[in-house]
Amino acid sequence: MTNYRFSEGALKGVGVGSSLNYRSARTIGYLATSAGLSRPDAPIKGATSWDTGLWISYGRTIKLATARPIRWRVQLNVRNVLDDRDLEPISGLDDGTGRGEVIRWRVPEPQTFVLSNTLEF
Repeated sequence: MTNYRFSEGALKGVGVGSSLNYRSARTIGYLATSAGLSRPDAPIKGATSWDTGLWISYGRTIKLATARPIRWRVQLNVRNVLDDRDLEPISGLDDGTGRGEVIRWRVPEPQTFVLSNTLEF
């Protein structure tokens, strides 16, 4: 995750940032022995995945003559910037032939835009 906020010049008050989360192939199950017991030495692995995000913000202090200053900020967040729609395996079982089979999948969060507006006083 990174964030940068401009403190002077024409872009004073503007902030930009991004996030990148990497998940390595995780264990989603185990192969079975002939007796049907799980073999901890034979994991079934899912795929690696990446989650991406971007945001841009603008903030400033509003000074009113008769009251305390108000800090105002507006921010646009974009989740799943790359619009990754691939299903993610989350659970697997031995299919009886010594191979792992995915039995449950997860749908990733769709590309989402979130606009927030904040006043602090």
